Amino acid sequence: MATISEIVNGDGKPVALQLAVIDGSSFVCTVWTDWSLLIDRRLDQRIPDYFWPEEGFFLREASVRLPETGSQVLSSAAIKDDVGIVVGVDFRVGEHFVTVRSIGGELTIAIRWA
Repeated sequence: MATISEIVNGDGKPVALQLAVIDGSSFVCTVWTDWSLLIDRRLDQRIPDYFWPEEGFFLREASVRLPETGSQVLSSAAIKDDVGIVVGVDFRVGEHFVTVRSIGGELTIAIRWA
């Protein structure tokens, strides 16, 4: 089971998507310094320390309604550019498709019904 949150800065702008799973771990997807998409497998569900200062970032529920107990991650697929660099990822979480991309160094998140 999984839940979906956005990591936002103090202005409320999303800087990452967090997919938290039932074992207490998570995946954090964010634009990295080379404009690729970093998909960071974490052992916890805290905001990573590379978002600094830590008091400047917050978790916010994503704009998708999942059951209170979460939804099963049914699939995931990396999106690569012409030279093979990961610039996005598609997840199917329950009845939703979630796409996270780095486009020109900007994070985009799209969530839609399957």
